[in-house]
Amino acid sequence: MRTYETYENISDIYMYLDPNVFSQTHRSYIVNLEKVSHITPRNETYLVYFLNFDEYAHISKLKIQEVQKQLHDLMVN
Repeated sequence: MRTYETYENISDIYMYLDPNVFSQTHRSYIVNLEKVSHITPRNETYLVYFLNFDEYAHISKLKIQEVQKQLHDLMVN
C-alpha cells in the first residue's frame, strides 16, 4: 500500500476513482475502503487504520456515517 501527496485538488482526483472502493473521508484524505482494518474515535474526528500499514488517515465527524455505510456495503457485496 502507498500514500500519495499532491498539490492537485483532491475533489478532482476523487472524480476518477471508483466510489464503491474509495471514499473521501476528510478534506485532505481519500481512503481505499478495501484496505481498512479498523476505525477509532479521537476527539472531534475519527482515525482509520489500514491492513499491513502503519499510517492512518482521518475521517471527519460529518463523514463517519457515510464511510461506515460504504464499508458495510462493500463487505456485503
